[in-house]
Amino acid sequence: MLKSSSKNSPIAKTFDIYISKVLKQVHTKISISSNAKSQINYLLLLLASKIIEEASSLTLDANRKTLDTRSIQTAVRNIFGFSELEKYSISEATKAVIKYNSYYRSGNSKKRIKRSELAGLQFPISRVENIIKNKYKGRISETCSVYLTAVIEYISAEILELAGNSALDNKRSMINSRDLMLAIKNDEELTKLTNTIDFEVMGGGVIKNVNSLLLKSKKTIKKKSRRRVSRSKRSRRRVLRSKHSRRRVLRSKHSRRRVLRSKHSKRRILTSKRLRSRK
Repeated sequence: MLKSSSKNSPIAKTFDIYISKVLKQVHTKISISSNAKSQINYLLLLLASKIIEEASSLTLDANRKTLDTRSIQTAVRNIFGFSELEKYSISEATKAVIKYNSYYRSGNSKKRIKRSELAGLQFPISRVENIIKNKYKGRISETCSVYLTAVIEYISAEILELAGNSALDNKRSMINSRDLMLAIKNDEELTKLTNTIDFEVMGGGVIKNVNSLLLKSKKTIKKKSRRRVSRSKRSRRRVLRSKHSRRRVLRSKHSRRRVLRSKHSKRRILTSKRLRSRK
């Protein structure tokens, strides 16, 4: 569904390998299912295409021919809105661009190193650049693709971190489509972003929504449990008291018998004395 046969299509340029690499940085002991990985890949491709479309429209409105980092930055702000997700994504992208430019300024341009390593990224810059070329037919600046890859990588890391936390809460070692859905729906900024992109997680289920009136409050549950404990203790005490009372009754019966026996013994002694006196 997500992969297509044509090599030039943006959906063919997948990020499956790089999603697992980013996951190892965020959560070392958690893996991800193939279904969840493909859905994250599709989300990132939709996001990249949306940002490129917005940036290309901004360049055309400004009567510019080259697509640069400034147009992508404004597109990210328009799509993400003024939120913390937008601030952190822009800061990470600017850091990657500064790191990428510092390598060429230092005079080490003769060495052959991958562009993603120069920018300190896991996602490949060349694949993102091919996606931009498929969407925009004009000129593209060198740092434009670096900026966009940094934004996409940050969003993937954010989603994977939240999905991994939900998997750990449910005592699972693998991220599922359910965890992916909970990670997106429980975060307001990610839900707004997915709504703007028109993306929905397939096979994730539904969030639990029970009416508050049907749920019992914790205070009433604690009170009932205390009452039950107290009743059980009282019943035990009653049983013990009944046992003690029976023993007391038995002891009282035995004591009466002893009293009667002592009386009879006294009578015997008296009778013997009377007989002696008569003699």
